[in-house]
Formats: sequence, structure tokens, C-alpha cells
Amino acid sequence: MKKLLWFLLLVPAACKEDSRPRFDDRPVVEAYLVPGSRALVKVSRKVPYVKDPPLSVDSLHKLQLVLSGCGKEVTLFSIGSGLYIDSLHELPIVYDSVYTVRFLYNNREVTASTKVPSKPTGFAASKTVLKVPDFSGGGFIDIGQYASKLTWNNPDGSYYVLSVQCLEENPKKIDDSLDLPGFNMEPVRNGQYSLAPMMFTYLGRHRVVLNHINTELALLYDLRTGNSLDFKELPTNVNNGLGIFTAINTDTLEVEIVE
Repeated sequence: MKKLLWFLLLVPAACKEDSRPRFDDRPVVEAYLVPGSRALVKVSRKVPYVKDPPLSVDSLHKLQLVLSGCGKEVTLFSIGSGLYIDSLHELPIVYDSVYTVRFLYNNREVTASTKVPSKPTGFAASKTVLKVPDFSGGGFIDIGQYASKLTWNNPDGSYYVLSVQCLEENPKKIDDSLDLPGFNMEPVRNGQYSLAPMMFTYLGRHRVVLNHINTELALLYDLRTGNSLDFKELPTNVNNGLGIFTAINTDTLEVEIVE
């Protein structure tokens, strides 16, 4: 998900010069709050698209980031490279709670808020062992019979996205032309995915993570598949800044891909 944000922020630099707004040095915020994990926020600079742009004198490593939620607030600790963490885990990330980050940058207060979504419920797979079809004999093969149907509860039409990652240390490839140890599906608002063995690069065990995401993250996926790359239209929930400050809640199962 982090690579998606950088892709979206860099692409507009290819727009025509006369279509760009005047450069405004705003920080890029990136955070994905997860229940059970310490809060981690990354702050970086927007990529300049003009020569010698006016930049803030603020150091990305010396900002005062304050995170609040659940009736308390903490100052996040800088660990370098623009990363700030709740080092003592003083502020737990809790479902259904609203969290806000704030800090000063370029003489403006930067703020962003998000609500932690609920943990997915009822997450199950119709098959946990998926067999790769043998195409050597030719003829018609019903791909559907090899797929696993993943289902979960989604009564309110929330956004969900599926992430898959190979767990094997030295996995055997199914297709030598590919080298993808993991992949993400597009967000959906129903309660099911179809997972076929031909979607995988490797044999063996894979972790399948169902992510319950908020609208602000789903909008970034929508932009990736859309046609507009106008910088002014990049979605963000950061006031006086760019990027994304969001929360995710997950459930996990495993599947095995076999020959």
C-alpha cells in the first residue's frame, strides 16, 4: 500500500508545465494505524516540479507530531528518515476510535483524522488447498472448479481489499515469466473474492489478509485505475498537507498452492 502512495504522488510531475498550480511546499503524510501495533507516521516533502522552489526551513526529523485518541495524546518520537513512532506504545490503537495527528510545518498547522474500522468477521475460504490445472493436454478446462471462494460479513457495504503473500523461503515457481511473491486485489464493497491458483507465482503456503479499509484509502485505489492525473485532484485527508492518514483492521487465513 505504501508503494501506491508514492506512485500517485510522483505521476503528476509528468503533466504539462502550464497546467500545474504554483508550487506550495506542503508535507506528505503517510500512516496506516493497525490495532495491536504502535502508531507509526512518516512525513516527507512533496516532490518539487519547478526549479529552485520555495521550501520550508522545517526539518523533517525535528517536527513535533502529536497523536490523540481515546481521550489522551502523545508526542511521537522521531527515529529518522521522517519516521515518527509511539515508542512506548502509550496510545493503543482501538477499534471504533478516532485518532488525530497534528504538527506545524511551513508556519501552518497540519492535521488529519481517521476512525479505526472493525475487524472483519466471518472470513472463510471454500478451499484452502488450490491445485494448479494441467494445461498440457489441451481442451477446455473449467477454471472455476479450481478457485477458492473467499467470503466474509459486510452488512454495511464497507470497503475491503485482499492482500496475498508467499510464506515459503525457497518457493518453486509456477510460471518462470513472473516473479511476484505477493499481490493486492482491488477494493470491493461486497463480501466475497474469487481466488484462483493461476493468480499465484509460486507453489506452497500463502498468507491471505483481508483488510477492512476506510474511504480515504479506497479513493487512492480508484485514482490508480482512473484516467485523470491532474495534481489538483489527488485525494487526501490531510489538512494543509498531502498523503493519507488512515486505519486498517485485518483478519488472516492461509491457503496452499499445489501441483
